Amino acid sequence: MMLDVYCSRMYSALITSASLIIMLCAVFTIVVRGSSIPLFIKIVMMLVAVASLWGLIAGVKRLVHPPLMFSADRRGIKIYFDSKTVSYTSLVRFLPWSIVSSLELKEVAVLGVRGRGRTWVIVCNLHTPASFPVKEHSIITDSSLSDMTVTLDALTGTVAKQELLDGLNKLRLSASPNRH
Repeated sequence: MMLDVYCSRMYSALITSASLIIMLCAVFTIVVRGSSIPLFIKIVMMLVAVASLWGLIAGVKRLVHPPLMFSADRRGIKIYFDSKTVSYTSLVRFLPWSIVSSLELKEVAVLGVRGRGRTWVIVCNLHTPASFPVKEHSIITDSSLSDMTVTLDALTGTVAKQELLDGLNKLRLSASPNRH
């Protein structure tokens, strides 16, 4: 049994839609009002259109091939998140079940672009240090979390919250017969 969690296509669809609308507005403004607006505004609108085209391409790419957030099997969890780039990469960090003491679903406070907010994470408590710097591959890098804690996004993936926790616990418990 394996559990693969991809980024939700909903956010990619939002990026794609917003980029398309902004790009169309910029192009429409240039084409329809082109002769009556100053050159500086035309240049700004062209740059907006190009940036929006880039967003449109990135959004479509993520819609077609959503990034893998993490995958789990009977051996452990493969984590694809890199907090330095704040993205999911091809660089994989493996967290074996043998060092995970418990998993819990938690709602945590986060600081976002619009101020404080809340999100859901799976907290993996470790009884042995991981072979990688856990804060660099945890979705929450709060200084109050110890180096014996890995956090996984439990909100924005294709499997979320309690369903995700149940799936991970099932795999963790099936990894070793003496854990039942």
